[in-house]
Amino acid sequence: MALSFGFRPRSDVERSRIAQVMRDAPPTVALAFEDDGFTAACLRIAGSTPIWGSCGDPGPCEAVLARLGLPGLGHGEAAATLLEDLSYEAGADLSPPPPERALRAAPPAEVDAAGRPLVTILVCTFERAHLIREALASALAQTWPCEVLVVDDGSRDATPEVLAGIDGLRVLRQEPNQGKPRALARGLAEARGEAILVLDDDDLLLPGSVAVLAHALFSRPELVAVWADTVVFDGATGAPMAVKPACRWPGTMAGQAVITTVPAMPGATLVRTSVWRTVGPGDPSLVRGQDMDLFLSLSELGPIEAVPLPTFFYREHDALRGSAAGQWRKSDGATHRARFLSYVRPVFERRYEARGPITDRAEGHAWALGLWQRDSRSLALYELARWPGPWSEAEAWIRGQLGRKTRHQFVPGVLVVVDDGDEGALEETLARHAHGQRLFVDLEVPRDPLGTVRLAWGGHYGARKHLGELVRAPGPWTVVCSSAPGQVLTVSGPEWIPEGLPAPEAVAAVAAALGAPLVRTRPGLSRPDGRVSMLATRARTALSARQPGAALHFVESLLTERPGWRGSWRLAGEVFAALGAATESERCLQRAG
Repeated sequence: MALSFGFRPRSDVERSRIAQVMRDAPPTVALAFEDDGFTAACLRIAGSTPIWGSCGDPGPCEAVLARLGLPGLGHGEAAATLLEDLSYEAGADLSPPPPERALRAAPPAEVDAAGRPLVTILVCTFERAHLIREALASALAQTWPCEVLVVDDGSRDATPEVLAGIDGLRVLRQEPNQGKPRALARGLAEARGEAILVLDDDDLLLPGSVAVLAHALFSRPELVAVWADTVVFDGATGAPMAVKPACRWPGTMAGQAVITTVPAMPGATLVRTSVWRTVGPGDPSLVRGQDMDLFLSLSELGPIEAVPLPTFFYREHDALRGSAAGQWRKSDGATHRARFLSYVRPVFERRYEARGPITDRAEGHAWALGLWQRDSRSLALYELARWPGPWSEAEAWIRGQLGRKTRHQFVPGVLVVVDDGDEGALEETLARHAHGQRLFVDLEVPRDPLGTVRLAWGGHYGARKHLGELVRAPGPWTVVCSSAPGQVLTVSGPEWIPEGLPAPEAVAAVAAALGAPLVRTRPGLSRPDGRVSMLATRARTALSARQPGAALHFVESLLTERPGWRGSWRLAGEVFAALGAATESERCLQRAG
């Protein structure tokens, strides 16, 4: 099951604003709104102490912080107040941080009495004297016990002098410049921590980055790694530019995810040391594209889950790429793409060939798309040809990307998924039910994977007041609510969905009418029960308790509220049957259809 912390996903706009909040965070911040835990967690990761400034209940926020392994809310007077639109109140002291600590780092933490496992932050560097000081300052500022291990890959600039002037480092040097894979191999062999985070010498961590990742990883023994979101910032100004969410697919689907996309940044990924050493440093021919190789290897060894919070700041700049023997700049787009593909294509093709004949349709289509993305066109088309129709909508979409326009074909009926909120719920529901289905998803909240990261399944996504506005297809419908991913409802079509209700309430009402009240196994979004679902549920509960008189009271109110809804008449028919009024029961059930 995916990691879930009980807060709703954030939109692109909200993520961009929270990145700026984290970048500017003063030591203490009062939250002037009822936070579900996301903002408080981001502030803790940024090294700031959130203080509850709302009249609402802080309990859910405190519970999220505890689940994340972060300190709770602070007390006292705050240096600044954060408003509901994620802007600081006018007059807040947001003076720029010191030059070498652009993310306002907290002092290094000591190992606590509980003996939290040591984590190694591994930095491989080559001639980045002008940038590495800031990267190392962010690594040394972690609130989780860490060792910072630096492998200097034969730098000839001032890097050795910079490293010698910083306390708290372990520094290894190799001569001459041998490339990142060999520097990484040296660091992996020397690491003392139980998990490793590889930080590039021009990027930055936040003070609570390792704490939140390590808590998630060490709390789940079956995970080989965890990854989180990345903030891209302007290397010249320090200003956040974008947020790249890590892949939110269920951990057991990580293998399929990494074939078609790089699912996260290594600097936002914590990997068990034993797993890193099994994987090794990667193909030494990969001057670029090591991320792809790493994630392909990790996904073969076990599940990987996402911590849905930003923990890593990636510096966007135009410095030279590549080894000393042949360097180029990213701004030279044609050269950058050509050189990048020249490294990654042969490695990806070898990975594909090592898999042997693929027996799973979803994996086969994923490999076809991944090969195509890396300009390995003939192999991509070969793999695609191995899978004859009929094709699901997801498969048809992939075939279209490869220039093979195909009309998708479906078994009768559609899958309607109502997403009611918590992180990982939609992905878990789709993993259970979506394969080969014609898919419609009603989004109650903005979803992280639907922007930068594409979901694995093709389909229609949107938020509608009535599900019938989203799904333009006859029945039967299979309906699933993401807070109850194991419970499937089958209805004849949209006429069974009460109009004008939020989709989760509508599904709860349908479940009660069909005699299967919704059993939620995930948090979902906290919202009061609506009147229609409440009446339907109470009528069903009374019937189950053999109290048809009480059930009749609720059904009468339900028929007044929703005389045109089939579920009202279905319940009425069952109530009259329980009361022994057979003629009235038959009349009601006929109206239910």
